[in-house]
Amino acid sequence: MFTAIWCFAQGSIMLVGGGAESDASYAWSNTPYQWAVDQSTNKKVAVISYDHSGSDQWLPDYFESLGATEATNIEIASRSDAELMATYDLLMEYDVLFFKGGDQSIYYKYYQNTKVTDAITDKFDEGEVITGTSAGLAILSEVIYSAENG
Repeated sequence: MFTAIWCFAQGSIMLVGGGAESDASYAWSNTPYQWAVDQSTNKKVAVISYDHSGSDQWLPDYFESLGATEATNIEIASRSDAELMATYDLLMEYDVLFFKGGDQSIYYKYYQNTKVTDAITDKFDEGEVITGTSAGLAILSEVIYSAENG
């Protein structure tokens, strides 16, 4: 099921449940991911994770098949990386910030109150799309379950 949530700020937030994406014509992920691309200004997608090891180019290629002009994996693998101005500048080059699944406690520990948080806020205020699936969804709420204690 696809649900879009609009707030009183300028941007859009798309929250979708977990599960494997598929590029098949009937895949659950086609409609919400297409929506995210369509809502963005320049259709540039950052696929963000704390760990892309073992990941391939499938998800960025999938976003490009849905109309993204550019999509790339961005690994922010530590709190020190999340606090870099260079990380903020890199994220600000994209119109869709998509947070992959994984362990939300790691996202929380690494990204909370850093330049990554600033980029999320600033991109949203610019009218762009912030989205995530599974753990990436869980970290995008004002009140979150961090999973730090199990």
